[in-house]
Formats: sequence, C-alpha cells, structure tokens
Amino acid sequence: MTGPDVQRGVTVILVRHGQTAWNAARRFLGQTDIGLDAVGRVQARRLVAVPEIARASAVYASPLRRARQTADLLGRAVTVVPGLEELHQGRLEGLEVAEAIARHPTFFAAWARDPTGVAVPGGESLDAARDRALAALDAVAADQPDGSSIVVVSHQLVIAAVSTWAYGVPLRSWRRYGLPNTGTRTLRWEGGRWRVDHRMPHP
Repeated sequence: MTGPDVQRGVTVILVRHGQTAWNAARRFLGQTDIGLDAVGRVQARRLVAVPEIARASAVYASPLRRARQTADLLGRAVTVVPGLEELHQGRLEGLEVAEAIARHPTFFAAWARDPTGVAVPGGESLDAARDRALAALDAVAADQPDGSSIVVVSHQLVIAAVSTWAYGVPLRSWRRYGLPNTGTRTLRWEGGRWRVDHRMPHP
C-alpha cells in the first residue's frame, strides 16, 4: 500500500526517565546510577496508557538504572543500548545547583554562552554526548522495519541535544528542548537523517 497517509521511515518516541530522588532535590545527575523514586515509578506506569507508546513495536533504554526501570515498567521486553547514557557530569555529580555554580563559575559562564566543546569539569561536553547518542540511535533505527515505531528511554540532556540536531538549530538552544520526567518527543528517522515528526502528538 502506498499513498500520502503511509508513513515511511522509523518513528522514534524519545522518553525521559521517571523522577529520581536527585531530580526531586535538584541535584546534578549524570551517570551516577541511582534508580527511580516512588513518584518516578508512578510516572513510568502512566506511560503504558499512551496510545503511541502502547502501539510501538519495540522498547530500548539507556544502560542507566533509572532509564531501564522506566522502560521495564512499560511491561515490554527492553533492549539496553550503550551510548544513550546521560551526559557525564564529572565533578558536578550530586551537587545542588547553587553549590555547583559557586564551585565552578568559569565553566557555567562558558556553558551559558555556548556549551559546544565545553566539557563539564571531570566529565564530557554536550556535543560529545549528542554525537555518541546519535550514533546509538542511528544503529537502532537502521535495524527497524520501514514504517515501524519504537520507544527509546533516555535522559534530559541527551534528548535535548539530539532534538537540536533534528530541529536543525544550534546546540546552545538545548534548553528549549528539555522535557519533564517521562516527557516525550517524537522524531523520525528517514534515509539516515533525523527529522521532527509534527504529525505525532506529544503527551
């Protein structure tokens, strides 16, 4: 069957993991491997009722526990994909925002201007995290049947950085593409390129 109503390529529903205790406390959380809190588990279970997620043919997740737990609560088999982990936040890990800014003012000033190439103290840069996540997503999407739909559970900064790539805007615009815990964004992978899927609702 062909025609204008047939969607080609692969629909990728990016999902930010559910809430953790560090999210609730506004602590920097990169690759420290902590799980969901009680609120996060409730948030994740609610995703089961989202029609687009329920219809997806496969579920993938970052190796970090909070993403794997969110994916597991969808009640489906989950494939773990290295490369989808959150930005490695180095010496910021576990710090509250005010304390982090006080300790590393030069870094935060540079990051505010443009995070491209600016590595977190003891960690990685946002463009490096974007590039490894895009490579992982490319590999996953390329392995799907044409016209299929999948769920990928990942993290705030990774999803925001990948979204700037899909929207074709500078990485410094990443804040516009942040998501709340268990928020979603739908992208399409067609012919080796990432595009925004405006046809799919965002719960």
